[in-house]
Amino acid sequence: MAKKKTAVSTRKKPLQERARVTVEAILKATTQLLDKSGDVSTNHIADVAGVSIGSLYQYFPNKDSIFGTLMERFIEGHLKIIEETLASISKENLNLELTTRTIIHALLESNRKNSRLAKIFVTTLYRPERIKLLQKMDDRMIEKVKEFYTPFKDEIRDDNMNMMLFVLIQSIRANSVSVLFHTKYKIDDPALEDELVRLALGLVRKNP
Repeated sequence: MAKKKTAVSTRKKPLQERARVTVEAILKATTQLLDKSGDVSTNHIADVAGVSIGSLYQYFPNKDSIFGTLMERFIEGHLKIIEETLASISKENLNLELTTRTIIHALLESNRKNSRLAKIFVTTLYRPERIKLLQKMDDRMIEKVKEFYTPFKDEIRDDNMNMMLFVLIQSIRANSVSVLFHTKYKIDDPALEDELVRLALGLVRKNP
């Protein structure tokens, strides 16, 4: 018996250039429509993408599969920016505060560069069937941040390490996404990074 397609699967992999162009057009159209209204149909997506509805269904079995692909791309791009930024820490002799600032800067920069998709996902795409993707991202981020805090084991708390880093990452993520919707506060305001660094150091440092 054939396996049921999941919401994030595609019907056919776009191996040829023409197929890749079609898939990219569908994903771009979906992003544009979600950015405008937050509620779209496959017919509307196909129309804006300039492809037939049949072509759309060749690669995506339903609307949710398009959303899932967009979310996977966002998560992978998010992690790539963070991992590349954090990798620079190992090449420098940083203290706990500068390491914390580099971590927070990476998280803010990722949401700044992906602000359009970040806003879309918060408002329309967080659904139960995609929770596993978010959990996977959180697990990878926790392990990466833990790795770069290792040299400071004498300065940071070692109780409930994973939960501590989970709370830290979620706090930074919530603030960096919330500010995208604000008219007064901006994600590239240095004060936002400064305040998040203070918050993070208060959380991770051992009590004096």
